[in-house]
Order: sequence, then structure tokens, then C-alpha cells
Amino acid sequence: MRHDPSTFVIPTAFWDRPQVVEALTKRDVCAVFRLVHQYAGASQAGIGMRVGMAQSEISKYLNGKRVATEFDVFERVADGLDLPDRARMRFGLAPRTEAGRQAVPLQRSTTEPDVSREDPDSVEEIGQRIDALGTSNVSPAVLAHFDVLISVIADEYEIAGPDALAPRVLKQRRRVQSLLDGRQPPRQRDRLYEIAGRLSGMLGYMAVNTGRFGLARAYCLEALQIVDLLGQRDLAAWVRGTQSLCEYYAGNYQAALEFACEGRRLAAGSGQSIRLAVNGEARALGRLGDRDGVGKAVGEAFKLAERHPVPGDMSPCISFEPYSVARITANAATAYVSLGEPGRVREYADVAAQVADQSPSMWSRCLVRLDLATALLLSESPDPEQAATLGIEALTTAAGNPIESIRRRSRELVTQTQPWRQIGLVTELAEASRALALPPGGSR
Repeated sequence: MRHDPSTFVIPTAFWDRPQVVEALTKRDVCAVFRLVHQYAGASQAGIGMRVGMAQSEISKYLNGKRVATEFDVFERVADGLDLPDRARMRFGLAPRTEAGRQAVPLQRSTTEPDVSREDPDSVEEIGQRIDALGTSNVSPAVLAHFDVLISVIADEYEIAGPDALAPRVLKQRRRVQSLLDGRQPPRQRDRLYEIAGRLSGMLGYMAVNTGRFGLARAYCLEALQIVDLLGQRDLAAWVRGTQSLCEYYAGNYQAALEFACEGRRLAAGSGQSIRLAVNGEARALGRLGDRDGVGKAVGEAFKLAERHPVPGDMSPCISFEPYSVARITANAATAYVSLGEPGRVREYADVAAQVADQSPSMWSRCLVRLDLATALLLSESPDPEQAATLGIEALTTAAGNPIESIRRRSRELVTQTQPWRQIGLVTELAEASRALALPPGGSR
């Protein structure tokens, strides 16, 4: 009769060996397999049959060529090797429910009625529960790494662009979701939820910048659902700002205004209010033709910047930190473009350009120049050649990495230059704008 390699027996005391306890606590599947092989005489094939893996996979774990990080792998190992509850909890998993467990009757007393009740806790059982309270599949170092990662993404965003960064952010968002399927103490779990909300919010922002407004709305709703569980008003306000941005570029200016106003209410005067006032309210009001509203929103953004510590340079557009003064002026210029006030556009755009030209923010340099080009066309003495020159310079800078705002503003500039379309530079500007709508090296 052929021997079944999966019939090996793991003694109950095995799970309390110091080496095994250490391996479980570290969630080191490689070490667990190695110790089962060593002390229970299990073969690679036998372990694989028990946990539902091929022998080649078990070999990779034993040789250190594969490391387990997925929650479902931990569950398969725990179930296949029949971990007792104390071992499951050390492994970061919930104990099994023992359905139908009956209370053990006490001995009949001569002075008490015959009653049944559950066994009292032993000191050891209490200790196991205490140990489980601190069990987590997430270390403080992992949480700190996510914070660094989000900061790095914000810094790299205007250099790498959404097409390159979105897959990386999505991978981390899925990683956080996998971690949330595990076990953590409440404070760590709240931190994971916050990280998940930020990553979903960033994915929504990136979707706006690639013109995928439906996807952006879905990501923002996901982020708001997460934030609602946490009660973090500032993060909720940031997401509302991204919803406002989405509707602005989708052409729904009243909705953009309403999202920005709701964000301001949530932010309650915090640093997030700056972005909501100038990028949300002022720009939407500009499209709606509300001159007084734009002036008020821009003025409030500058006043808020005096009350909060803000960056000194051109702050990253996707950052969760408050807007810098330079980014306020750049957005103010755009709001006044919509109102057709070239003097105010130049007033703000000239200030923004001085900072943008010294920063790595390629998109900011491009957008400020597009606003200045538009101002040249709106003035009493239009200069279409200089406007086209500025526009071509801007679009050439962003040609390898355009975003929806640049595409939209370039098309608007081209439309405004049409009275002078016989000028060669204006034709060249139109060609440069059309090229932005094409994927690299081809046509749609």
C-alpha cells in the first residue's frame, strides 16, 4: 500500500516550542515549514498536500526563494497544519469558533441546586488572550514606510506623471487592503484605514489628470467611505477638493463649486481650506462668471495662508499639505482667465512664474505660461504671435507628460487664437495642442 505523505502528525506541544512561537509571531512561513519538516518528519510533498501547494512551491519557501505576505496564504497554512487557537493568534489570525461547545456541569453540592455553567478561565487562558490583544500583522515600521511612500509619490508626481505612478499606488492600495483583512490593535487599524483613504484619494486625483472622470468619482467615493469610518474631517475635505477638481474638468462648474463649499465646511478653517477656496471655489466661480465671488475666494485663500504654515516653494499639486502662496497665485490667475481680466491674470501669473520656473513642477510652469498667453490675447492690444510663442514653449515642455488640465487649457488657447489662424506660429500652436491628445508615438 502506498504511503500517504500528508498523514504526518504534529504533536500539540510542538506549537509551544520557542522556535515555533518565534516563527509564528514573525509570520515566517518559511521557518514554520522548516520546523514542521524537522520535528514532525513531514516531507515537502506532505506539507504541500496539507496546505494546498505544489511541492515546488514548498521547496521555494524552504530555500528562502519565496516569502509569504498574503493573508490567504497564512490562512491556508493555519488550516492545513491544524494550528490550535493559541498558535493561530500568534500567527495573527482569529481563533476558530468551536460550534456546539457545551458547558461542563459542576459536581452536585449538598447546599446548592444542580446547575451547569462554563469552566472558569485559567491563568494560562487569560495570558493567551492578553497575548492576542497585541497581535498584529502590521509593524510600526510598515506604517512608517507607507507615510514615507505617500510623501515620495507626491514629490515625484509632477515628474513621473499619473500613467507611471498610478500602477504603483494601486499596488500599495491593494497591499493595504490585504493587511486590513488581517488582525491589528485599534490604533494600528485606524492608521491603516487612513493610509487606505489617502491612497484611494491619490488614485482619484490621478484619474482626474488622465481624464477618466468616472473612475475618479469612484475612487473619491471609496476614500470618503473610509474617511467616514475614521471621522477625519481634514482628509474628507481633501477628497471633496478632488471631487471639485473632477467636476471642474468635466465641465460641471456648479457641482465643482458645491463640492468645494462642502469641503470648506468640513475643513473648518484648517490648512485644507486654502486649496478648497482657490482651486475649488475661485476657479468654479470664474467659470460661472461671478467676479465678486472670485475676488472673495482668492482673498480668503491668501488670508488662510497667513494663518497656517505653508511651503515656501511651488507645493506639489497632489500633496495633502496646505497650498503654498505660489500655488495660490497660479490658481488665482486661472480664475481670472475665465473672467476675461488680463490685468489680474498677469498680476498673479507673473508672481507664480517666478517660483514655478525655479521648481521641478513642469506642469505648473506650463499652466502659468498658458495663462499668460491667454492674457496676451485678452488685452486691449492683443499680441497673438507672442501668445503663440508662449503657448508653444509651454506645450513643448509638457509634451512628454501632459495631463488633462494642460490638454484642456491648450485647446482653449488654440480656440482663442483662431482670429489669427493665418499666422504661422498660431498654426504651429494648434499642431502642438493636437499632439498632446495622442498617446506616445501614435494616434487614438
